[in-house]
Amino acid sequence: MRFLDHPYQPDQFVAEKAKSFEPSKRSKDSSVYLAHSQTAHAVNLALSLEVPLLITGESGVGKTRLADSVLNQLNHQEERWKLLRYQVKSDSKTKDLLYHFDAIGRIYEGNVEVSDRVRDPRNFITYNALGEAIRRSLNNQYSIVLIDEIDKAPDDLPNGLLRELDEWAFEVPELKVPALSQKDYEFRLDPHHPIPLVLITSNDERKLPDAFLRRCLVHEIPFPEKETLKTILLENLKTKKPAPLKDGIDIVVDQFEALRDLQPPLEKKPSIGDLLMWMRSLVLSEVTEQDLKNIKRLSDLPNLEALLKQREDVRRIKSDGK
Repeated sequence: MRFLDHPYQPDQFVAEKAKSFEPSKRSKDSSVYLAHSQTAHAVNLALSLEVPLLITGESGVGKTRLADSVLNQLNHQEERWKLLRYQVKSDSKTKDLLYHFDAIGRIYEGNVEVSDRVRDPRNFITYNALGEAIRRSLNNQYSIVLIDEIDKAPDDLPNGLLRELDEWAFEVPELKVPALSQKDYEFRLDPHHPIPLVLITSNDERKLPDAFLRRCLVHEIPFPEKETLKTILLENLKTKKPAPLKDGIDIVVDQFEALRDLQPPLEKKPSIGDLLMWMRSLVLSEVTEQDLKNIKRLSDLPNLEALLKQREDVRRIKSDGK
């Protein structure tokens, strides 16, 4: 059970600073992330088994932000972990998660002057999230790797990662030159090296290969229940003194859930992030608890555009008068 000296705890709030824009000034607002106990268990299991954790769940439940929460809590007593991120794109290749070799830059500099810098290809290598994590482990440093939205990748990318995730090793062919040794282009972890914690998110836009899934723990983040949503909102309101709308939290969550439960369902159900944005908009608009109590129909909800992000959904609610 390595790396569990300070295990990830589900019942600690982590205040993460996020910038919010106002017309006259730029300020900071605390955004609270509360992990479900099952999610915390999945993270600790991935740490102990030393395997990647594939995180699924509907948009907005906090799949990406989980990595920041894990980082903050693992570094709670000692800052020894570093978070390395890779945002997957439709044209991403396996190599892109490991490194980038600037061949064009090297050619350009070589045309200007054939210097010692140009002769050494290591000067034109940038190590990306997974490659950098493996290199850090070789120096007994701890890393969390976030591979975000892997379902956006080409079909061959997940299977292309099998060797790296199985053996924790990779090579840089561009560095296989006579002047460099094997240790300069081949990176491989031994049993005594710390294994990076790899968190992989997916929105289930496409099915992932079975061979890839077999190498992962798979966890779906459940959508929070009402009491958890209320707790998240109350924690976010703690930065305001006196806390505005504190007594209107029940109404806010009830209206939020009413929108999510509509039949037929909305084109895009509002997420937790949408709820937080809506709550901030109500505070800025100085909406009171009594204002919320006076709402009889969903079409009367203030600042609806902060909660619903599809134009068709906004039109439906306003036209239905429900």
